[in-house]
Amino acid sequence: MAGNLGGTVTVDPLKERYEPTESVTLTATAGTGFEFESWSGDLSGPANPALLALSADRSVTATFRDVAPPVLTWVQPIAGTTGNERVSLGGSAGDNAGVTAATWARDGAAAQALTLADGQFSVPNLVLNVGTNRFTVSVRDAAGNETTEVRIVVWVPERVLRVAEAPEVQEGQRVTFPVTLSSVGPDVAGLTFRLTYDPAYLADPQVEWGALVGQSVNNLNLGTAGEIGGSFALAGTALPAGTNTVARISFRARSVPLSLLAALTPQLESLSNPTGGTLPTGNAAVGGSARIKPRRITGDNNANQRLDIGDAVVISRLQVGLEEVRAWDSGLNDLNTSGAIDSGDVVRVLRAVVGLDPQPTPSGGIVRAGLARQQSPLPLVNTNEVMALEFPDGPVAALGQPWRVVVRLLKSAQPPSGLSFTLRYPAGLILGEQQVGALVPAGALPLWGEVPGGLTFAAVSPNAWPTSTGVAAVLTFTANAGLAAQAEWPLTMAPVELTVNGFDIRALDDVPGVVRSATVPAEPPVIELPPPGADGKLTLEVTAGAGQEVIVETTTDLNAWTEIQRVTGQGAGTPVRVTITPPAGVEARFWRVRRP
Repeated sequence: MAGNLGGTVTVDPLKERYEPTESVTLTATAGTGFEFESWSGDLSGPANPALLALSADRSVTATFRDVAPPVLTWVQPIAGTTGNERVSLGGSAGDNAGVTAATWARDGAAAQALTLADGQFSVPNLVLNVGTNRFTVSVRDAAGNETTEVRIVVWVPERVLRVAEAPEVQEGQRVTFPVTLSSVGPDVAGLTFRLTYDPAYLADPQVEWGALVGQSVNNLNLGTAGEIGGSFALAGTALPAGTNTVARISFRARSVPLSLLAALTPQLESLSNPTGGTLPTGNAAVGGSARIKPRRITGDNNANQRLDIGDAVVISRLQVGLEEVRAWDSGLNDLNTSGAIDSGDVVRVLRAVVGLDPQPTPSGGIVRAGLARQQSPLPLVNTNEVMALEFPDGPVAALGQPWRVVVRLLKSAQPPSGLSFTLRYPAGLILGEQQVGALVPAGALPLWGEVPGGLTFAAVSPNAWPTSTGVAAVLTFTANAGLAAQAEWPLTMAPVELTVNGFDIRALDDVPGVVRSATVPAEPPVIELPPPGADGKLTLEVTAGAGQEVIVETTTDLNAWTEIQRVTGQGAGTPVRVTITPPAGVEARFWRVRRP
């Protein structure tokens, strides 16, 4: 008998010599982990026992099939929940005929080979992901028998530095990522971290520390594009257990060729407790992202769905290389379809700002410039910037005589690089000369445009202007006969916008002004008190000259007066109604109206 690996064969009867007429019975007995498969040689088939005639010399082989899978003894990691993020993979594998292959995989990733040394395997220093971690180990023998085990390890970290998902934004807007630290106990007194991002899509990082962290010794490093380093240390105390805000980090979303996700990825470098000891384990960092959408209007770099002075500034900065021009930036700003970014694109923006051309809209229609500004949301007024109307020829004007209006920037936190305003005035005021003021540098591009009931001015340049205060424009008017019977001629400068970098557009307060007629005396404001309504509320009717601002005041003793509202007059015969609710318990109350 030959080749009987995996079992034994018995011969009955067993002799040293047989007569040609004799036969023997062969019985195959499989060893542990094997089973008999078939005979070969001078005997074939799976019959067991089998009869073999000995009419000649015979050679028979019994084949046994390996049916036992390898034995896998998986020692670590232990299945279940752990607070430690580092584990090792270890165990042993054996087989009745020997293991020919061993692999491991994690969370559905491609399998990796395991090296067996005397049947032992080990993969040290694996870092778990927060939550569920699925490990798989497989061992195989030469016969193809395989043993596979799956083990679930859940990591619940004791401390998590997390970047929250940020809301979707359009390119040009700012996107803000809240960064929090969660801990199971009040044990974190110090933290050093690093945040990485792609500077191709996120720029101008700004960091605002959380309330508790802001009271610590803290440091920031924003000097490397694509990276933010930060640390804080509390003096002898720790952050409360639970979730605490570490910081709010905002970026300007740069232009994008298509909608994409921009990620902010945190890395924990060290944590310490109130005594200065380190917290080396149980720490996790989880990143967040924000979707950046492409612009909806060509040239709209600051994402307010219109063309404004900020867009003109950004395009001019792209033109001269003060802003990086990526492959897609030319097409996004090529308003004159020249195939490149040039001064013509800046002019096209300013023409829309001052109303010489219609404003584009995301829906594909067109509206006039004034309406487009009304439809677009503006940020809150920044009180660091103040514009004013000045009358160098005095507040009184005569019919037919030239009379000047000066538009002045009184106060600005920083020198601007762009400014626009619309001055609205009565039809009887005829605009004559228009002059650009000394505030606007020689290298800036100014443009004027008429809008219904007024005039719009805009001026921009790639760089900040030399000064943050000064005269922006000087306008000369002449009153015609249409204003002969009107005592006051109202002016209003609105809207007024200013930009420093092109991306941040600041809307300033509306600026009212009144010019008095030299021939028609101004009538004093009048206040009347009609009977109260059925609900007990009172209505004050205030009549004042058109555009005239008056103050409504109240008192209970006729000595101390308190301002309750300011009213802009609508002219004779058109009272402005002010509704008030008399306070309970007051027996007498008086009201009056006066000019400021």
